[in-house]
Amino acid sequence: MEKLLERIVRLHGIEVGVVVDVILDSEREEPIGLEVRCKDGRHRFLALAAAAPVDGEFAISSPFALLDGDTGRLLS
Repeated sequence: MEKLLERIVRLHGIEVGVVVDVILDSEREEPIGLEVRCKDGRHRFLALAAAAPVDGEFAISSPFALLDGDTGRLLS
């Protein structure tokens, strides 16, 4: 899991945040998501299925992939 930490998350090549934690499936202990500290200082959830690993970073194709952890709202 440590290999996923501190990876940069990019949206269309623009850095939007960095991975600070890995969310695990409690039964299988496999990663299902990432906690991302975004450039605005907020922490958001990123489902691993919505992130593509590219050159040691994660690429997302939509800002809607990042869920606001404080309120459950989508980042827009």
